[in-house]
Amino acid sequence: MRKQQGDTVASAFVAEQLKKKPSVRGLHRLIELNLERSRSEARENLLVLKELTSRLLANRPAYKCRQCGFNAKSLHWQCPGCKTWNSLKPIQSMEGEPST
Repeated sequence: MRKQQGDTVASAFVAEQLKKKPSVRGLHRLIELNLERSRSEARENLLVLKELTSRLLANRPAYKCRQCGFNAKSLHWQCPGCKTWNSLKPIQSMEGEPST
Protein backbone atom coordinates (compact mmCIF):
# COMPACT_ATOMS: atom_id res chain seq x y z
CA MET A 1 0.00 0.00 0.00
CA ARG A 2 2.83 2.35 0.87
CA LYS A 3 4.57 1.83 -2.48
CA GLN A 4 1.37 2.26 -4.48
CA GLN A 5 -0.44 5.00 -2.54
CA GLY A 6 2.20 6.67 -0.39
CA ASP A 7 3.07 7.16 3.28
CA THR A 8 0.01 9.23 4.17
CA VAL A 9 -2.45 6.59 2.99
CA ALA A 10 -0.42 3.77 4.56
CA SER A 11 -0.21 5.65 7.87
CA ALA A 12 -3.98 6.27 7.89
CA PHE A 13 -4.60 2.59 7.16
CA VAL A 14 -2.34 1.41 9.99
CA ALA A 15 -3.97 3.90 12.39
CA GLU A 16 -7.43 2.61 11.45
CA GLN A 17 -6.32 -1.00 11.96
CA LEU A 18 -4.88 -0.10 15.37
CA LYS A 19 -8.28 1.20 16.43
CA LYS A 20 -9.80 -2.17 15.53
CA LYS A 21 -7.02 -4.37 16.88
CA PRO A 22 -4.45 -2.57 19.07
CA SER A 23 -0.94 -4.00 19.13
CA VAL A 24 2.57 -2.86 19.96
CA ARG A 25 3.75 -4.17 16.58
CA GLY A 26 1.14 -2.02 14.80
CA LEU A 27 2.09 0.99 16.91
CA HIS A 28 5.74 0.41 16.05
CA ARG A 29 4.90 0.40 12.32
CA LEU A 30 2.81 3.58 12.63
CA ILE A 31 5.70 5.30 14.39
CA GLU A 32 8.08 4.24 11.59
CA LEU A 33 5.74 5.59 8.92
CA ASN A 34 5.40 8.94 10.69
CA LEU A 35 9.09 9.28 11.53
CA GLU A 36 9.99 9.74 7.89
CA ARG A 37 7.70 12.76 7.61
CA SER A 38 8.44 14.33 11.01
CA ARG A 39 10.86 17.08 11.95
CA SER A 40 12.53 18.51 15.07
CA GLU A 41 10.86 17.88 18.44
CA ALA A 42 8.10 15.62 17.08
CA ARG A 43 10.77 13.48 15.39
CA GLU A 44 12.76 13.21 18.62
CA ASN A 45 9.63 12.11 20.52
CA LEU A 46 8.82 9.51 17.87
CA LEU A 47 12.38 8.16 18.09
CA VAL A 48 11.89 7.67 21.83
CA LEU A 49 8.62 5.83 21.21
CA LYS A 50 10.19 3.71 18.47
CA GLU A 51 13.00 2.67 20.82
CA LEU A 52 10.48 1.73 23.49
CA THR A 53 8.37 -0.37 21.11
CA SER A 54 11.54 -2.00 19.74
CA ARG A 55 12.50 -3.08 23.25
CA LEU A 56 9.01 -4.43 23.91
CA LEU A 57 9.13 -6.51 20.73
CA ALA A 58 12.80 -7.58 20.84
CA ASN A 59 12.83 -10.88 22.69
CA ARG A 60 9.27 -12.05 22.50
CA PRO A 61 8.63 -15.49 21.04
CA ALA A 62 6.33 -15.57 18.02
CA TYR A 63 4.88 -19.07 18.46
CA LYS A 64 3.67 -21.33 21.26
CA CYS A 65 3.00 -25.07 21.21
CA ARG A 66 -0.62 -25.87 21.96
CA GLN A 67 0.42 -29.25 23.37
CA CYS A 68 3.29 -28.50 25.77
CA GLY A 69 3.63 -24.69 25.84
CA PHE A 70 7.06 -24.54 24.15
CA ASN A 71 7.83 -20.96 23.00
CA ALA A 72 9.75 -20.17 19.79
CA LYS A 73 10.71 -17.11 17.76
CA SER A 74 10.33 -18.98 14.48
CA LEU A 75 7.85 -21.55 13.25
CA HIS A 76 8.80 -25.19 13.76
CA TRP A 77 6.65 -27.74 11.98
CA GLN A 78 7.49 -30.22 14.72
CA CYS A 79 7.62 -28.95 18.29
CA PRO A 80 11.15 -29.33 19.73
CA GLY A 81 9.61 -29.82 23.18
CA CYS A 82 7.01 -32.55 22.72
CA LYS A 83 7.70 -33.63 19.10
CA THR A 84 4.06 -33.01 18.10
CA TRP A 85 3.60 -32.03 14.45
CA ASN A 86 1.93 -28.72 13.49
CA SER A 87 1.22 -27.69 17.09
CA LEU A 88 3.11 -24.37 17.20
CA LYS A 89 0.70 -21.52 16.54
CA PRO A 90 0.93 -17.72 16.82
CA ILE A 91 -0.79 -16.56 19.99
CA GLN A 92 -1.88 -12.94 19.92
CA SER A 93 -2.14 -10.77 23.01
CA MET A 94 -2.82 -7.03 23.38
CA GLU A 95 0.83 -6.38 22.56
CA GLY A 96 0.33 -8.09 19.21
CA GLU A 97 2.76 -10.75 20.30
CA PRO A 98 2.37 -14.22 21.75
CA SER A 99 1.61 -14.39 25.42
CA THR A 100 4.15 -16.27 27.47
